[in-house]
Amino acid sequence: MCATEKNKKGCLFYGCLTSIVFGLVFFVAMPLVLYYAFNAAAGKLVENYTDEDPIQLPEVLLEEAELSMLKQRVERFRKAIQTKEASPPLELTTEEINALIFHDAQLEKLKGRAYLKIEGNALQGQVSIPLDELNLNSDTRRYVNGSGSFKISVREGKLSVIIQSIEIKGKTLPAAVQNVIIGVNLFENAEMDPETTKLLDHLKTFEIRNGKLFLELNKNRKAEIDDALDFSGGDAL
Repeated sequence: MCATEKNKKGCLFYGCLTSIVFGLVFFVAMPLVLYYAFNAAAGKLVENYTDEDPIQLPEVLLEEAELSMLKQRVERFRKAIQTKEASPPLELTTEEINALIFHDAQLEKLKGRAYLKIEGNALQGQVSIPLDELNLNSDTRRYVNGSGSFKISVREGKLSVIIQSIEIKGKTLPAAVQNVIIGVNLFENAEMDPETTKLLDHLKTFEIRNGKLFLELNKNRKAEIDDALDFSGGDAL
Protein backbone atom coordinates (compact mmCIF):
# COMPACT_ATOMS: atom_id res chain seq x y z
CA MET A 1 0.00 0.00 0.00
CA CYS A 2 2.77 2.45 0.81
CA ALA A 3 6.41 2.97 0.03
CA THR A 4 7.63 1.33 3.22
CA GLU A 5 6.23 -2.00 2.12
CA LYS A 6 8.97 -2.20 -0.53
CA ASN A 7 6.53 -2.57 -3.38
CA LYS A 8 7.34 -1.16 -6.78
CA LYS A 9 5.73 2.25 -7.21
CA GLY A 10 4.33 3.99 -10.23
CA CYS A 11 4.61 7.61 -9.23
CA LEU A 12 4.78 11.07 -10.63
CA PHE A 13 2.48 13.76 -9.39
CA TYR A 14 -0.81 11.82 -9.26
CA GLY A 15 0.99 8.68 -8.17
CA CYS A 16 3.17 10.60 -5.72
CA LEU A 17 0.20 12.27 -4.06
CA THR A 18 -1.58 8.94 -3.74
CA SER A 19 1.51 7.21 -2.36
CA ILE A 20 2.18 10.01 0.13
CA VAL A 21 -1.38 9.86 1.45
CA PHE A 22 -1.42 6.08 1.75
CA GLY A 23 1.99 6.27 3.38
CA LEU A 24 0.39 8.57 5.95
CA VAL A 25 -2.44 6.06 6.41
CA PHE A 26 0.08 3.26 6.96
CA PHE A 27 1.98 5.13 9.67
CA VAL A 28 -1.22 6.36 11.33
CA ALA A 29 -2.54 2.79 11.45
CA MET A 30 0.74 0.99 12.16
CA PRO A 31 0.26 0.86 15.97
CA LEU A 32 -3.22 -0.59 15.44
CA VAL A 33 -1.90 -3.19 13.02
CA LEU A 34 0.85 -4.30 15.39
CA TYR A 35 -1.41 -4.49 18.41
CA TYR A 36 -4.07 -6.30 16.45
CA ALA A 37 -1.54 -8.90 15.42
CA PHE A 38 0.20 -9.42 18.76
CA ASN A 39 -1.94 -8.05 21.59
CA ALA A 40 -5.05 -9.61 23.07
CA ALA A 41 -6.15 -6.16 24.22
CA ALA A 42 -6.27 -4.85 20.65
CA GLY A 43 -10.01 -4.22 20.85
CA LYS A 44 -9.52 -1.55 23.51
CA LEU A 45 -6.73 0.08 21.53
CA VAL A 46 -8.88 0.19 18.41
CA GLU A 47 -11.69 1.77 20.39
CA ASN A 48 -9.36 4.43 21.77
CA TYR A 49 -7.76 5.31 18.44
CA THR A 50 -10.63 5.01 15.97
CA ASP A 51 -14.04 6.64 15.56
CA GLU A 52 -17.50 5.36 14.74
CA ASP A 53 -17.85 8.01 12.05
CA PRO A 54 -15.54 9.49 9.42
CA ILE A 55 -14.48 13.09 9.82
CA GLN A 56 -15.89 15.58 7.35
CA LEU A 57 -13.02 16.71 5.16
CA PRO A 58 -13.17 20.07 3.38
CA GLU A 59 -14.39 20.00 -0.21
CA VAL A 60 -12.80 22.26 -2.80
CA LEU A 61 -14.92 23.13 -5.81
CA LEU A 62 -13.70 25.10 -8.81
CA GLU A 63 -15.64 26.59 -11.67
CA GLU A 64 -15.56 24.39 -14.77
CA ALA A 65 -13.33 26.84 -16.64
CA GLU A 66 -10.84 27.05 -13.75
CA LEU A 67 -10.75 23.28 -13.37
CA SER A 68 -10.19 22.81 -17.10
CA MET A 69 -7.25 25.24 -17.08
CA LEU A 70 -5.78 23.51 -14.03
CA LYS A 71 -5.95 20.07 -15.65
CA GLN A 72 -4.39 21.46 -18.82
CA ARG A 73 -1.44 22.85 -16.84
CA VAL A 74 -0.86 19.51 -15.15
CA GLU A 75 -1.17 17.62 -18.44
CA ARG A 76 1.28 19.95 -20.23
CA PHE A 77 3.83 19.39 -17.48
CA ARG A 78 3.32 15.62 -17.58
CA LYS A 79 3.78 15.55 -21.36
CA ALA A 80 6.92 17.68 -21.10
CA ILE A 81 8.40 15.02 -18.82
CA GLN A 82 7.52 12.25 -21.27
CA THR A 83 8.85 14.09 -24.32
CA LYS A 84 11.85 15.64 -22.50
CA GLU A 85 10.82 19.08 -23.70
CA ALA A 86 11.38 22.33 -21.84
CA SER A 87 8.54 23.44 -19.60
CA PRO A 88 7.95 26.17 -17.02
CA PRO A 89 7.66 24.94 -13.42
CA LEU A 90 4.31 23.62 -12.24
CA GLU A 91 3.05 25.41 -9.14
CA LEU A 92 -0.06 24.26 -7.27
CA THR A 93 -1.84 25.87 -4.36
CA THR A 94 -3.62 24.01 -1.57
CA GLU A 95 -6.92 24.77 -3.30
CA GLU A 96 -5.71 23.41 -6.64
CA ILE A 97 -4.28 20.20 -5.15
CA ASN A 98 -7.55 19.42 -3.39
CA ALA A 99 -9.63 20.39 -6.41
CA LEU A 100 -7.71 17.75 -8.38
CA ILE A 101 -8.34 15.20 -5.62
CA PHE A 102 -12.04 15.99 -5.66
CA HIS A 103 -12.53 16.16 -9.43
CA ASP A 104 -9.88 14.09 -11.21
CA ALA A 105 -10.61 10.42 -11.87
CA GLN A 106 -6.91 9.55 -11.48
CA LEU A 107 -7.15 10.58 -7.81
CA GLU A 108 -10.49 8.88 -7.19
CA LYS A 109 -9.04 6.75 -4.37
CA LEU A 110 -8.38 9.89 -2.33
CA LYS A 111 -11.73 11.60 -2.82
CA GLY A 112 -13.50 12.10 0.50
CA ARG A 113 -10.65 10.35 2.29
CA ALA A 114 -7.82 12.83 2.15
CA TYR A 115 -7.29 16.57 2.35
CA LEU A 116 -3.85 18.09 1.78
CA LYS A 117 -2.73 21.47 3.06
CA ILE A 118 0.45 23.45 2.59
CA GLU A 119 1.71 24.93 5.85
CA GLY A 120 5.07 26.66 5.91
CA ASN A 121 7.55 24.38 4.15
CA ALA A 122 5.57 21.21 4.87
CA LEU A 123 2.75 19.27 3.27
CA GLN A 124 0.06 18.37 5.80
CA GLY A 125 -2.54 15.69 5.29
CA GLN A 126 -5.80 14.68 6.93
CA VAL A 127 -7.17 11.21 6.28
CA SER A 128 -10.35 9.34 7.13
CA ILE A 129 -10.20 5.66 6.16
CA PRO A 130 -12.51 2.75 7.07
CA LEU A 131 -10.74 0.35 9.42
CA ASP A 132 -11.79 -2.69 7.39
CA GLU A 133 -9.78 -1.38 4.42
CA LEU A 134 -6.64 -1.87 6.50
CA ASN A 135 -7.32 -5.62 6.66
CA LEU A 136 -8.10 -5.46 10.37
CA ASN A 137 -11.02 -7.55 11.51
CA SER A 138 -13.46 -5.35 13.38
CA ASP A 139 -16.93 -6.20 14.61
CA THR A 140 -18.15 -2.71 13.82
CA ARG A 141 -17.36 -0.32 11.00
CA ARG A 142 -14.94 2.20 12.45
CA TYR A 143 -12.67 4.83 10.93
CA VAL A 144 -9.05 5.78 11.27
CA ASN A 145 -9.10 9.58 11.43
CA GLY A 146 -5.62 11.01 11.51
CA SER A 147 -3.29 13.70 10.32
CA GLY A 148 0.36 14.13 9.57
CA SER A 149 2.97 16.56 8.33
CA PHE A 150 5.71 15.82 5.78
CA LYS A 151 8.70 17.50 4.21
CA ILE A 152 9.02 16.50 0.56
CA SER A 153 11.88 16.79 -1.91
CA VAL A 154 13.61 15.07 -4.80
CA ARG A 155 17.39 14.90 -5.08
CA GLU A 156 19.30 13.16 -7.86
CA GLY A 157 16.21 11.25 -8.92
CA LYS A 158 15.35 10.07 -5.40
CA LEU A 159 12.02 11.01 -3.83
CA SER A 160 12.10 11.90 -0.15
CA VAL A 161 8.99 12.25 2.02
CA ILE A 162 10.09 12.79 5.64
CA ILE A 163 7.52 12.34 8.42
CA GLN A 164 7.48 15.34 10.77
CA SER A 165 4.41 14.55 12.87
CA ILE A 166 1.55 12.06 13.15
CA GLU A 167 -1.70 12.21 15.15
CA ILE A 168 -4.59 9.76 15.47
CA LYS A 169 -8.00 10.94 16.63
CA GLY A 170 -6.40 14.21 17.69
CA LYS A 171 -3.93 12.38 19.94
CA THR A 172 -0.17 12.40 19.66
CA LEU A 173 1.23 8.90 19.42
CA PRO A 174 3.16 7.47 22.40
CA ALA A 175 6.82 8.51 22.56
CA ALA A 176 8.00 4.97 21.83
CA VAL A 177 6.08 5.00 18.54
CA GLN A 178 7.04 8.59 17.69
CA ASN A 179 10.72 7.76 18.12
CA VAL A 180 10.40 5.03 15.51
CA ILE A 181 8.51 6.90 12.80
CA ILE A 182 9.37 10.61 13.08
CA GLY A 183 12.10 11.49 10.60
CA VAL A 184 11.47 8.37 8.53
CA ASN A 185 11.48 8.71 4.74
CA LEU A 186 8.35 7.00 3.40
CA PHE A 187 10.22 6.20 0.18
CA GLU A 188 13.54 5.13 1.72
CA ASN A 189 13.22 1.51 0.61
CA ALA A 190 10.70 1.90 -2.18
CA GLU A 191 11.50 0.17 -5.46
CA MET A 192 10.47 2.48 -8.26
CA ASP A 193 9.54 0.96 -11.59
CA PRO A 194 11.85 1.85 -14.52
CA GLU A 195 9.40 4.38 -15.97
CA THR A 196 9.06 6.20 -12.67
CA THR A 197 12.82 6.20 -12.13
CA LYS A 198 13.25 7.76 -15.55
CA LEU A 199 10.62 10.39 -14.82
CA LEU A 200 12.11 11.30 -11.44
CA ASP A 201 15.49 11.74 -13.13
CA HIS A 202 13.93 14.60 -15.09
CA LEU A 203 12.71 16.41 -11.97
CA LYS A 204 15.01 19.04 -10.54
CA THR A 205 12.61 20.16 -7.81
CA PHE A 206 9.61 18.64 -6.04
CA GLU A 207 9.04 20.62 -2.85
CA ILE A 208 6.95 23.18 -1.01
CA ARG A 209 8.05 26.68 -2.00
CA ASN A 210 6.39 30.00 -1.21
CA GLY A 211 3.19 28.33 -0.06
CA LYS A 212 2.83 26.14 -3.16
CA LEU A 213 3.74 22.66 -4.33
CA PHE A 214 6.57 23.42 -6.75
CA LEU A 215 7.70 21.02 -9.50
CA GLU A 216 10.55 21.95 -11.82
CA LEU A 217 12.16 19.95 -14.61
CA ASN A 218 15.87 19.44 -15.08
CA LYS A 219 17.20 21.15 -18.17
CA ASN A 220 17.35 18.49 -20.84
CA ARG A 221 20.43 17.89 -22.96
CA LYS A 222 18.94 19.56 -26.01
CA ALA A 223 18.30 22.77 -24.09
CA GLU A 224 21.87 22.74 -22.72
CA ILE A 225 23.30 22.43 -26.24
CA ASP A 226 21.05 25.22 -27.52
CA ASP A 227 22.20 27.49 -24.70
CA ALA A 228 25.85 26.70 -25.44
CA LEU A 229 25.37 27.50 -29.12
CA ASP A 230 23.70 30.80 -28.30
CA PHE A 231 26.52 31.75 -25.93
CA SER A 232 29.38 30.88 -28.29
CA GLY A 233 27.83 32.07 -31.51
CA GLY A 234 27.24 28.56 -32.82
CA ASP A 235 30.76 27.09 -32.39
CA ALA A 236 30.21 25.12 -29.18
CA LEU A 237 30.26 21.78 -30.96
